[in-house]
Amino acid sequence: MIYVSALLLGLASSFHCVLMCGPIAMALPLGKSSKSRKAFGIALYSAGRIVTYILLGVIAGILGIGATLYGIQDAVSLIMGIVIMLFAIFPFILRYFEKNSSRLIWKSKYFSKTLGSLFKSNRLEALFYLGFLNGLIPCGLVYVAIASSLVLGEFYEFALYMFLFGLGTVPLMVLAILFGVEMKKRIVGKYRLVIPVFVFLLGVFLFIRPALIHQDSELRKGNFVGYVKGCILPH
Repeated sequence: MIYVSALLLGLASSFHCVLMCGPIAMALPLGKSSKSRKAFGIALYSAGRIVTYILLGVIAGILGIGATLYGIQDAVSLIMGIVIMLFAIFPFILRYFEKNSSRLIWKSKYFSKTLGSLFKSNRLEALFYLGFLNGLIPCGLVYVAIASSLVLGEFYEFALYMFLFGLGTVPLMVLAILFGVEMKKRIVGKYRLVIPVFVFLLGVFLFIRPALIHQDSELRKGNFVGYVKGCILPH
């Protein structure tokens, strides 16, 4: 179930990705390419973004394994669930972090210069690096995905979660590359509200996940306070 949520979160967040990162995707130097070269270039660009998400998952995995070793995985799931629900209810919180962290990235002369030189390059591998850098641009929904991955227990699971998240973002981003502004107007604008709804449901899932795992959970008995205490206090 947790991996299905990663794929669905990626799909839902891609509506946001098209709005935030769509201009980069739509500006990829593929205009005069043959169909096969364009398809390969899009695949490289998508792979670059997914690799970035996997690396972020590995970093999150280091933190997550620490949480598991110290026996606080239930607390992490509960807290992340609450945080993600708050992000859905008060999206300006997420936008605040997104806006301020984006400024730091774009102020970096190295980032801007590298991005510019890659756009001027005719080499196919440049599209992979463009995708890689695109994945580094701060995005609130990526933060949500990373927070969600922290509830997992094995090291490889964190990378797998972020891989599936990245995979979920691919379909709409590919459509954005192929159809540009027209696709952005017709699809993204209409279905953008799906993002907060799905993010909230993901938060609910993470909040009750310990109860789904433990058969003797206090939440199953209707004891909400006892459930919260049981998750947070050391066993």
